[in-house]
Amino acid sequence: MKRERISEAIGNIGIHHVQEAGCYNMVGKHNRRKKGGWSKTAVAAAILFSVISVCVCIPSIASSIEGFYKDIVRWWDGAVVGTEYENATQEIQIQAAPAVVEDGKLVIPLTVTFLEMGNKEPYISLIGGSVALGDYQIIDTSGTEIYSARGQQETVGELEDGKTAFMQPAGIETLSKGTKYMLVIESIYGLQKAEQPLEMKGYWEYEFTVGE
Repeated sequence: MKRERISEAIGNIGIHHVQEAGCYNMVGKHNRRKKGGWSKTAVAAAILFSVISVCVCIPSIASSIEGFYKDIVRWWDGAVVGTEYENATQEIQIQAAPAVVEDGKLVIPLTVTFLEMGNKEPYISLIGGSVALGDYQIIDTSGTEIYSARGQQETVGELEDGKTAFMQPAGIETLSKGTKYMLVIESIYGLQKAEQPLEMKGYWEYEFTVGE
């Protein structure tokens, strides 16, 4: 069937045809025997089945996507100037504990775990390396951004058995004690001696409070 005919068939489908589509398996045999092709109800049933199939498949497809390397391309001349790692959300676990004040500065205890350490790249190459936080922001319960930082942060945690814990200073002097905040992390950096830092992108969010 040509595109025009498909468009015309879809355009002529009324709501009652969609309603009838649910019962099509029981009564559709008679319609398919008619000359002149499918009935409107049959077309509605086919479309309805296709839409449902796509919607059911999307979550399983998304959950099966693994991390992948991506070239960093300089926008003005198209030159490749580095590499980053995308879609690391399901491969890296990040946990945040209640924030504390040390030496007058707010710090957030973080624990980072590479779930695929030793099983695949880039985690194999990062054995014995270290980790630094990348892009992140702190927002309050209303969704208002309190603070944000971009790029590789200075604090580094040494990896041991694919895991590290470190105290991440927040670039804000104070937050209200006992109030809930959200830490949203969009990237971390994998660091190895004599190698360029590897930005590993994903999306992690954690609720935290400021301890007494």
